Order: sequence, then C-alpha cells, then structure tokens
Amino acid sequence: MVSGKLTGYKLSLPAEQDVESIFDFTLTNFGENQAISYVAGLESVLSDLCQNPRIGRMRNEIKKGLHSFTYLSHVVFYRIQKDCLWVVRELHSSQDSSRIF
Repeated sequence: MVSGKLTGYKLSLPAEQDVESIFDFTLTNFGENQAISYVAGLESVLSDLCQNPRIGRMRNEIKKGLHSFTYLSHVVFYRIQKDCLWVVRELHSSQDSSRIF
C-alpha cells in the first residue's frame, strides 16, 4: 500500500485524449483563455492529488482500486501506484462512467 506523497502523475492514452477533448470543447465554446485556464486547473488538481492521493473517493464499484476526484465539470479517475498517480480517465460528470469502464 502506498502512503504519503507521490512523485508525480502519468496519463493513460485515453486520459490524454480526454484532456485534448476537454481543451477543444472549451476552446470552441468558451474561448482560448478559458480553455487554457480550465486545463491548467485540471493539471493543478492532479498535482494536488499527488500530494494527498487518498482524498479522492474509492470507486471499487466500478473497478477495484479505482479512485475518483471531481474538478468542476469533470471527474478524474485514477489509481494510486507505487510512486505515481496513474490517471485512467477524465470524464465529464454527465457521462456514464460505469458504462465507459
């Protein structure tokens, strides 16, 4: 079991694609400044989760060992690994996460 701070985070390929989609949607609908600000805030949340990875909610009902943390309109799904936070997905809160996983 991991305790304490992690050295950083890594994004799965689907999580990288989620960030790109989040940026593109926000850019199209709210402009460049908002898109940059939203994604920067998301990155800040990931850094915070590295400092205290257990603040997220356990989501064993979806997948064993999965955690989630809400950031504004999105939910970050992650696993705590030996030395890093493994970000599995970053989904809009309206998406059916149970179906996606």
